[in-house]
Amino acid sequence: MKICTIVDGKVTAKRKSKAIPVDKNVFTYNCSFHLEYLLLHKTSVRVTICYRKTLMSSQNKVLSMVEFGSTQVKNQQTFQHWTDTLSSPNRPHVHWHTLQMIESK
Repeated sequence: MKICTIVDGKVTAKRKSKAIPVDKNVFTYNCSFHLEYLLLHKTSVRVTICYRKTLMSSQNKVLSMVEFGSTQVKNQQTFQHWTDTLSSPNRPHVHWHTLQMIESK
């Protein structure tokens, strides 16, 4: 799983989880980012789910992703997650999101 913050279309910070076996619960991963207050209206967070066949391979196949932030006004669910996060930044916020499937080439 890869998580990055995007400000004005540019990736500003990244986090990457370790390889998680299929039989483990992948929904317990957490991370935090320090964001400047003046840039919050231009910021979004992208979560990408990747698949790797073997632990030794460095090639990751992107399966799906979701992006939420101030730039995602069209999607009510992701925008609500962003406003909840901004309303109380020191608490974790749990929301289920529908992932966007990525077409394989």
